[in-house]
Parts: sequence; C-alpha cells; structure tokens
Amino acid sequence: METPKLSAFQAFVHQIASPEAKSARVPQLQGDTRGVASSSLEAARLKASFTGDTEGTVVQQYPAAGAPAPLGSTVIVTLAIPQVIVPSLYGMTLDQATYTLRENSLQIGKVGGENTSVSTVTLQYPPAGTHEPPRTEVAVTITPAQQPAQQPKPSIYCGAGDSLPLR
Repeated sequence: METPKLSAFQAFVHQIASPEAKSARVPQLQGDTRGVASSSLEAARLKASFTGDTEGTVVQQYPAAGAPAPLGSTVIVTLAIPQVIVPSLYGMTLDQATYTLRENSLQIGKVGGENTSVSTVTLQYPPAGTHEPPRTEVAVTITPAQQPAQQPKPSIYCGAGDSLPLR
C-alpha cells in the first residue's frame, strides 16, 4: 500500500516539528539584556558569543533576526549601554536639578556657586541635549536669584524748577 502524500501544511508542520530539523530561525534580540538574549538563543537551539559591555543591551546581532541558522551554530551578539539625553537644568534649584538628573539615570557632579534657598542653575556641563552614558555626572553652577534693582521714584516736574516726587 502506498503512503498518502502530505499536504503543503502537513509538510510544513512536519518540517518544523521534525526532530531531524537542521536549522532554526535566529530570534530578534535587539534591546534584550544578555540573560534574555542567551535564553532566547538557547530556546532556538543556538549558541551565543557576546561582545561589548556586559551591563548593556543588544545593539547588534549576526546573523540577523529571522535568518535561518544551522542548529547549534553561534550568533554573535553585541551589547552596549544605551545613552541618555541630558536634560536642561537651567533655572532649577539644586534639589530640583538633583532629582531631575536621578530621574534621567544621571548624577549631580561638581556644584559651583553659592547654594541658597533661592539659588538656581545658570550653567551645566555636559550641556542639555547631549547624549551620555547612564550615571554620568553633570556639573552645575548655581547663582542666587537677583532681586530687581530698586528704581528711584520718578518725580513730576511742575515747572519753575520745582518737582514733586510720585508716591
């Protein structure tokens, strides 16, 4: 008796479920930590070779996600620490600037100037908008708020050389 021919769907299922499958699709690893990437590759029956910063996340992989790879082959994974954008601290108090930096995975660095309850940030380095690694220290200069200068009260000229001050 002749074996029935498999449908296209049955052939596909047999190919991916077959213990003799010889390749796997490389999983998408972009943005994953080293641990997550390692687990994903292990589940796909692939190996990993990591380069870069062990504390970082996946920024590149070879072969690319979705590409077929022989079972047991090695995927080269590059890890890097993502950069953060330095926020503007201008006009903030030292406490506000410190809080804002912490919220953005940065730290307060050297503080120059006089810190009073009304002092605000007037300079910072690195400048706002730059990309820096997390935990970078941002140096600030704080300046006490300037009180508006007292203007002399204008006088009204009455003529004949007399003037009266306004009240």
